[in-house]
Amino acid sequence: MRGRPPRGRLAVGATAALLAAAALGAALAWNQIFDAALSAQMVMSPTSRTFREWVEPTVPLYFDVYLFNWTNADQFPDEIPNLQEVGPYRFREHRRHVNVSWHPHNGSVSYRTQRSWHFDETSNGTLEDNITTLNIIAASAVYRSRDWGFIRQKGLAMGLAMFGHHVSISKLATELLFEGYDDPLLDLAKNLPASATGGAPPVDKFGLFYGRNNSLDTDGYMEVSTGAGGAAGSLPGQILKWNYEDHLPFYNGQCSKLSGSAGEFMARDLSEQSGLELFVPDLCRTVLLKHTGSGVRASLAYNKYELTESSFDNSSSSPQNSCFCNGECAWGGVMNVSSCRYGSPSFLSLPHFLHGDPRLLELVTGLEPDPEKHSFYFAVEPKLGIPLEVSARFQLNIWIEPTQNIELFEKVPKMLFPIFWVEQKVYIEDNVLSELRIVRAILDWGGAVCAGITLFFTVLAVKVLCCNKKAKYSRPNEVISEKPKEEEIRGCRAPSPGHEYALLSATSSATNMIFYLLMAVVATQIAAEEEIMKNLTTVTWAHAVNNKTYLEAALASDVSMLEADIVVGHITGKEGPAIPIMAHPPATTSDLTLGDFLTAVAQYNNGNSKQKGVKLDFKSIEAFEKSQDQIAQFSKPEITFPLWLNADILPGPVNATTTPVDPLKFLNLGAKHPRAVLSVGWTTNYGGNITEGEYSRDQIGTMLRLVNEHVNQTVTFPVRAGLASNSQPVLLDLLRETASLNSSMTVWSSEGDAVEVDRLRALILTVGLERTYLDVPDDLAAKLHLPPPDAKAKN
Repeated sequence: MRGRPPRGRLAVGATAALLAAAALGAALAWNQIFDAALSAQMVMSPTSRTFREWVEPTVPLYFDVYLFNWTNADQFPDEIPNLQEVGPYRFREHRRHVNVSWHPHNGSVSYRTQRSWHFDETSNGTLEDNITTLNIIAASAVYRSRDWGFIRQKGLAMGLAMFGHHVSISKLATELLFEGYDDPLLDLAKNLPASATGGAPPVDKFGLFYGRNNSLDTDGYMEVSTGAGGAAGSLPGQILKWNYEDHLPFYNGQCSKLSGSAGEFMARDLSEQSGLELFVPDLCRTVLLKHTGSGVRASLAYNKYELTESSFDNSSSSPQNSCFCNGECAWGGVMNVSSCRYGSPSFLSLPHFLHGDPRLLELVTGLEPDPEKHSFYFAVEPKLGIPLEVSARFQLNIWIEPTQNIELFEKVPKMLFPIFWVEQKVYIEDNVLSELRIVRAILDWGGAVCAGITLFFTVLAVKVLCCNKKAKYSRPNEVISEKPKEEEIRGCRAPSPGHEYALLSATSSATNMIFYLLMAVVATQIAAEEEIMKNLTTVTWAHAVNNKTYLEAALASDVSMLEADIVVGHITGKEGPAIPIMAHPPATTSDLTLGDFLTAVAQYNNGNSKQKGVKLDFKSIEAFEKSQDQIAQFSKPEITFPLWLNADILPGPVNATTTPVDPLKFLNLGAKHPRAVLSVGWTTNYGGNITEGEYSRDQIGTMLRLVNEHVNQTVTFPVRAGLASNSQPVLLDLLRETASLNSSMTVWSSEGDAVEVDRLRALILTVGLERTYLDVPDDLAAKLHLPPPDAKAKN
């Protein structure tokens, strides 16, 4: 056995060799490991963190509008228009994706985007500013008439004169933007067939953004890839369908192709030769942003991609753009969007005609294109595909030209008249930038760290396995004072007692280093480390547990929560003062008191690892007041089973007549039990012959004010399924505004209720499985096709 290493050293050496091989493999394949981990994290699913951050972005968004005030309209067309830029009129934008539906068969998700805008006081101007601009209603009517015959054009001319139209119009900024203004020509058009109006849609008012606030139709129906494979591979957020079409019906040939990012997810591993394909609903097309430079922001390198001279160039210099012209391709640098804007003479360009045909600037004064102020660009971290900065800018222009049979436009020049331009800038917040730097450091240095670990374990294995100098024997108590030989000093020495344990400890530490490094890669999402949360829709319920028999059966079952009703009454066969008992009105007697009910549940939970919670449904404020002592015994911090205090505290849909529990008294008494979850809802009148209804914004607003003013503990909002399915926007508002209270919703339904299943499913998936309790009949639950009980949600 001479020369053979001890077994402990063999184990350490073998382990070190294996770890060296593993670290070497990780070093050689580091980029592939990182890409695989990142791709897995970016997949959108109903329970993924990526979806939760996408469905309702928290990045501050501002929408700036610059209007062009026409200062010499009275001298037109004798003088070319002089335009004075005013603004920006700034609006805070809130954006969310609603009506979300998943399509696993092709790895896609469909949705609509709802945006709301609110005027911001940091604007450079007020909504009461008076603005003079081109009369877009008249210009659009004339443009639509360009192929009409003499008689029809003369009829339009008479109408314009009769209604007092001029080439210009002066309105308040608020009227031009979101509020809109009335016009008799619009009233006339509503009563005429589409063939007589040139396809103009019937509207009651006109405004540049009229009808867009809170609309679901602004961006239209979108279907994008989830990143789970299927139609668009592993990259999420790639457009597959728009308004239910897989191509663009406004164009022909190559221009009809629908492709690119829908705006939230960019391609990864970008280079200077790469371009960014971006689908822009307002343009009704995909645009290609080209690499124009690079830079550094917060120690992160980025590539800059912009719309360039060729992006909207006309067919003479960029033949590939000819199919976008739709017959009007007179100037380069502008995009004809009339075909997807109901035939209106709408042309989009970059602000101040940046990169446009120089002739465009010869027909107006006051415009000064500046690439620093007016370009459209994305600054993207190239490896991760994360935009660090976005500046989206467009200008709306209206086409006018001489029209012989319509006096109002008989002498106008052929030109594009600038109306306004918009700017939306997005900057990644500092905390996200810090996390991105960590992620990028893991990518850049992970391979090197693994190589260093490889070297460490290789040296360790060699020293342990190859250097086997046997220790000199000594008798017990004999002191050896012999000086070590020189070769012993230069070579490897036998390990001292405990040295093998030190080697094992070092091995363990290095193993942990690899483990934490790989775990860091798995956690390379843009935000903080993920936490696994529960799928609350899998919580099961026992209802009306209002007597001893039901209570015993519920405790013996697999249900998670016991729901019971509390009224003031008497134990069957006993007299005396009224006390809280378990019963549903109109019953006033029971064999079970509230105190006995809670005691039985507590005893069960003390003897079982799987805890059962209780939801106490109070039918009157008197019942809640008389229950305070019993509740207090089981709302102490040392008692951990879930305790919900429920009441309908507000009148709700549809014109509900049931008297609600006094809201202020209920909330103030509930605050005495901070461990308990407050479950506060609305009375409802639904079912039977009543099959339509929704929670109104006023009903939601009243609840929100009460909760904000009186609640400082966890809260859940019970909502009736048939009504909730029609109320997604207001319910999302409620949950967003109460998120600091760890708020959730509890979806409930009665047998026979009419429910829009697809809408309800979309609501649940949008809110999130970790914020939605589901208490509905089994047949309705089955129709929802929610993820299985083992589905996890990312926080």
